[in-house]
Formats: sequence, C-alpha cells, structure tokens
Amino acid sequence: ICTDIVYAFNEGRSVVVDGANTKQMYRLDLINHCRASGADKVIAVVFHAPMKVAVSHNAACGRPLDKPALEKMALDLRLNPPTENDGFDAILHRNIKAHFNGNMPTAP
Repeated sequence: ICTDIVYAFNEGRSVVVDGANTKQMYRLDLINHCRASGADKVIAVVFHAPMKVAVSHNAACGRPLDKPALEKMALDLRLNPPTENDGFDAILHRNIKAHFNGNMPTAP
C-alpha cells in the first residue's frame, strides 16, 4: 500500500485508504508515510454503523471478515478512536443506518 500511496502522490492524485486502522500505531505509520510522501492534508472518515449493517456491508465486499473479527475491530475502535493527536488534520464522522450497496452516503 505504501508504494501505491507514493505513486499516487507523485502523479498529483489524492489518496483514499480503505481500512479500519483500529490501532493508533497503524494510523501513525500511515499518516507519517502519507506526509513524507507529500500529503497536504490527512483526513480521517469514521463510519459509525450498527453491527448488522457492518456485517451486511462486509459480506458484500471482496474479502469479508467473520463476525467475531468485525466485533473485535469495533471494540478496538471504541476503546481507541482516531483523534487529532494521531496527526489527522480533520476527522469526519458519518452515521450509517442501512447497508448502502456500494454507494457512499452523502454528507447531511
């Protein structure tokens, strides 16, 4: 993933990383790498969804996780949520109430 990030920044593109990054050390590594690669801003988007919605969405993705893994990730994020102290320029929170069939919901 780091090579792809560097390539995208070198091409003048924006980068979106789709990952739970449930531990601060993962977020710090990714943020530091993005900044070293030329990122002007690093923004987190945190999706809050009921477990049943997360399970439904996860089942539709290419590499689904089992429910216990999703529950552990949800717990890890509740105990250690992303913060500006991680190095983000901003953190956007989005509440997801239903499975969105691959189409991202728009901001309110």
